[in-house]
Amino acid sequence: MADTLLNVLMQRATKALPPAPTASGLFHPEMPSNPYPITPQQWDRRPDGTQKGNGFLGVFVRPDNSVMSEFSIADSENPKLKTATGDYMDYPTFVPTLTKKEIETLLSRKASDVIPESIKAKAEAHALKRLKAGKSVFAEPGEENTSLYPEYARAGVDPVEAIRQQLLQRIATR
Repeated sequence: MADTLLNVLMQRATKALPPAPTASGLFHPEMPSNPYPITPQQWDRRPDGTQKGNGFLGVFVRPDNSVMSEFSIADSENPKLKTATGDYMDYPTFVPTLTKKEIETLLSRKASDVIPESIKAKAEAHALKRLKAGKSVFAEPGEENTSLYPEYARAGVDPVEAIRQQLLQRIATR
């Protein structure tokens, strides 16, 4: 029964996704579902020397076909987001609490663009919550959730599979 319901929901969901130009950063049906094989070892290291990862939301494909995962900032004046020596601590901006518009803003930003305060505030709040729980501010293995915002292309993720996982999550929580 659940499998049949899932198939019906999948058909409706995939029909409901309007094709959008690749330049907008949205999923486009002609785009390969796995344009890049992504492994964390491909990323540079963070300024503190730790290995970057695929982030809380996975690896997004930007409109210019580059990829983006954590997109860290280090500008909080909160003492809890500073190192023992008083240096700024990096923390990711791609966090699960962002809106679709905020995700789009980050994906389409140019290097000279200022990051909106709403994104900074959500990133800082998320980082502080994780520190309070004794966790790293960055996603750890197993915390990546590509089912959020399935309309955006992800490197190494089949968009239809992302929608399927999101529907399964919704069914499981009912």
